[in-house]
Amino acid sequence: MLPPAKPGGRPRSTDMRRLPDALFYIVRTGCQWRHLPPPPAFPPWPTVYRYFRAFLEAGAWEGLRHHLVVMLR
Repeated sequence: MLPPAKPGGRPRSTDMRRLPDALFYIVRTGCQWRHLPPPPAFPPWPTVYRYFRAFLEAGAWEGLRHHLVVMLR
């Protein structure tokens, strides 16, 4: 459901499975971005924030929400 990496360029060094975990942690605890536990628990907070904003602009979160609503019905 998340947008793929851009073609060309170097491969992602961030584990994409850790990004939702970091976002769920922020939502669950209500902590600020800068207070996200450091690696290896989660990727660095600027990385998580940058991907969050990129996915938001790409409409990935709305697509994921819609997919979950359809699955639950």
